[in-house]
Amino acid sequence: MHWNAKTILAAGGGVAVLLLVVWAWRRPYPPMSSQAYQYANALYSICNRHDEERLEKIATMLAERAADGELTKTETQFMYRIIRTARSGRWEKAVREVRRWMVDQAHEVAVPALR
Repeated sequence: MHWNAKTILAAGGGVAVLLLVVWAWRRPYPPMSSQAYQYANALYSICNRHDEERLEKIATMLAERAADGELTKTETQFMYRIIRTARSGRWEKAVREVRRWMVDQAHEVAVPALR
């Protein structure tokens, strides 16, 4: 098989389009309810302050809210992943993750109209 510049360019273009489609359709963060958004906001504050005591309190609260059905399994698991990151001392990574999740969801969470 002979690979000329046109063939290589066409193959590269096809791969680029495929990667763009996959990137556009993927959703790196799970959906978030308005209740979960409030807990994520608290988790952001806790991680930003490196507050180990409050981190344990919110972990307990999340377990209770999950048991009550106020948070979905996916929401709870994602927040626990962030909590595990913070517990391991990677506070900045935890802050980035929770912030990205919140920003990703901001357009989906009901925000009161400003008048």
